[in-house]
Amino acid sequence: MASATHAASATNRTAKLRRYLRFVDDNFGIDELAHVSTDADDTADYYEDSYWAYHFVHSKEGAIHMALNPGGTFDRAGYYGQPCIVERVMRETGAHDVLELASGRGFSSRYLAAQHPERAFTGIDLTAKHVRAARREAQTQPNVSFLQANFHDLPFADESFDLVFVVESLCHSDNLPQALREAHRVLRPGGHFIVIDGFRTGDAEAHGNEWATAATLVERSMSVDRFFDRDDFLTSAEQTGFTCRTHNDLSQAILPTLRRYEDRALQYYESRLMNTLFRWLLPRNMLQNAVAGALMPLTIEQGIHSYDRMTLQKG
Repeated sequence: MASATHAASATNRTAKLRRYLRFVDDNFGIDELAHVSTDADDTADYYEDSYWAYHFVHSKEGAIHMALNPGGTFDRAGYYGQPCIVERVMRETGAHDVLELASGRGFSSRYLAAQHPERAFTGIDLTAKHVRAARREAQTQPNVSFLQANFHDLPFADESFDLVFVVESLCHSDNLPQALREAHRVLRPGGHFIVIDGFRTGDAEAHGNEWATAATLVERSMSVDRFFDRDDFLTSAEQTGFTCRTHNDLSQAILPTLRRYEDRALQYYESRLMNTLFRWLLPRNMLQNAVAGALMPLTIEQGIHSYDRMTLQKG
């Protein structure tokens, strides 16, 4: 019975995939989207163009990452799941000086700074609009600051921080070894680097061409060239001088957020009026979020993509 249920679920998932791929092709062109550029400037443009979509559709509080809802039901409190992971490591290690890479509108660092006024927090981000928003929201918080910078070339001295963290953004790196070296450089000996991000679990092509296409479309629609293979990522981290202390797969905890994205993506795809109006009014980068919204729940369930938390320690 269990095998029959699993087979039926897989069949339904494949049927849904084919339907969603038709939506994507009709609206964006699969070949065109699969070859979009994803360098640093493109990533900054993507977040500039998507700013108000994240604000009105995702989180008015300023969260850009997905909520962690292990209970299976979407709850906005889940947006605090990632900073709470960081907070636990801070308490366990006594970290005082904390750096967030790709801090966005400052949601996580502002929360942590409010909870820990005795500690110092710094956030860096590529996107000027994000940095301005983060500074505006943190005006009354003297223990947190934000600046525009690239995590491949951090403007800090060696061994400046006890803890570095990044949420859903290291995937944008076009030079992972350099990004890892910079995080390692600015950490003090024994310091920790927390990475919470999407990864590939292996060879997407092994699932078939349609699934491999879906994986690529999810990534490119979010201005990511390709999610890192998580085993390869851990190997690169170890070669940089990190030791992996904790590794958790949080994929199930983000499914409620992904289901919410899927529902909203279908509203866009299935309403001719909404489709026409949005295509006329809104930037393409913003609309492309509907691609990941439709397809990522499927690639997570298929086991092609995962959402992982890794805590790395500098020796």
